[in-house]
Amino acid sequence: MNRTKLLSIMPYVLGVLILILVGVLILTGLNNDSGSGENKPTEAASKPTDEPAAPTQTAQNDPTAGAEDPVNTDVPTAPADPTQAPTEAPTQAPTPTTAPATPTPISDLTFGFKFEPKADYVDTKDGVNLRLGASTDTEKVAHLETGKRLERTGYNEEWTRVIYDGQECYIATRLIIRAVDSIDTVVEPEPEEGEPEANHNNDDNTEVANGGTSAVLDKASYYGAGAGRTVCIDPGHQLKGNYDTEPVGPGSSEMKTKVSSGTAGNTTGISEYQFNLDISLALKTELEERGYTVIMTRTTNEVDISNVERAKIANDANVDAFVRVHANSSSNTDAHGIETICMTSSNPYNAGLYAKSRQLSESLLTAMVERTGAHMRYVSEVDNMTGINWSEVPVSIVEMGYMSNEAEDKLMATADYRRKLVVGIADGIDLYFSKQ
Repeated sequence: MNRTKLLSIMPYVLGVLILILVGVLILTGLNNDSGSGENKPTEAASKPTDEPAAPTQTAQNDPTAGAEDPVNTDVPTAPADPTQAPTEAPTQAPTPTTAPATPTPISDLTFGFKFEPKADYVDTKDGVNLRLGASTDTEKVAHLETGKRLERTGYNEEWTRVIYDGQECYIATRLIIRAVDSIDTVVEPEPEEGEPEANHNNDDNTEVANGGTSAVLDKASYYGAGAGRTVCIDPGHQLKGNYDTEPVGPGSSEMKTKVSSGTAGNTTGISEYQFNLDISLALKTELEERGYTVIMTRTTNEVDISNVERAKIANDANVDAFVRVHANSSSNTDAHGIETICMTSSNPYNAGLYAKSRQLSESLLTAMVERTGAHMRYVSEVDNMTGINWSEVPVSIVEMGYMSNEAEDKLMATADYRRKLVVGIADGIDLYFSKQ
């Protein structure tokens, strides 16, 4: 009986057991799903921890990054996954490498100077250095004991770009004597020291010899040629320089110091600005006696007149000639003699004045050498002189002698030689107008 009852309820027992087993399996499955869900946020949290590794490491290796550069906060950070080995981060973000240094491009050797393109030639002075860049701090390419004609590819008021032995290099513009159109252009050679110095003038077939008399310049033929002529005399420099800047020419972006106080005698200590004024005031008197109307850019040293303003004084008066009176100086204390300066035939500002300015410069040089017996140097042609570039009338700079040369410095301090300089300049102005 009991056995019969057991058998009869067995299906029910099995059913209950099966339900219990199914329930256990279901619960086990739910627990496993819940455990997997807890692990997923850990993986997600660990991933952003690796993301900033690349930018942070790059900033540390970048030589341009400063110690106080801000940390990248755009990517959120989270605690690292404790199950993740600390050595895994470098393997996930490649270590950046620093780019190899590249050679300085040749354009950087301009040191910020802007160069006007040129396609001509220049003659250099003796004993000059050619540099790899537009700075005395750059490597010296060559030293030229004697002057040389070089191809010019660029011009700036401070530096000139040239070609030497097939290499592009730089020379200080002040060490350029002249510019010429061709490598074959013939220039009258400068006489050797100790030889009679002469200037041949094809216009009147005359010759001026050092130490000669006035046989060449017949004063009676043009003395007094000043009637109806107006000349502007500019005594170079002033007591205190003005080191603000102004355009080197009309419309130019290149800037140059407005005006300096000039040099001084190495031996006498005489200031150039005072010497220039003494000669110019005496020249004014001499020219007025010859019938000229004279305009002065200054009559005292206590002024502040820039080189542009000096040119405008001559321009506004529409003078017939603008003569700028200066003295020279050089680190080479043997340098001596008289030279004059005008623009080149390709001057970007006033090339139309070249012919007359060159003739004025030649006339002044010829007459001054004839009167003083000084060493004749040359007419220098440059395009970096502000007072020349702004001139709208024929212009020339007279360099009366070298205050750096002991003998010439002492000579220019004497009343007799100063008188010769004054008369020589006046004679040169007369000679110029006699040819107009």
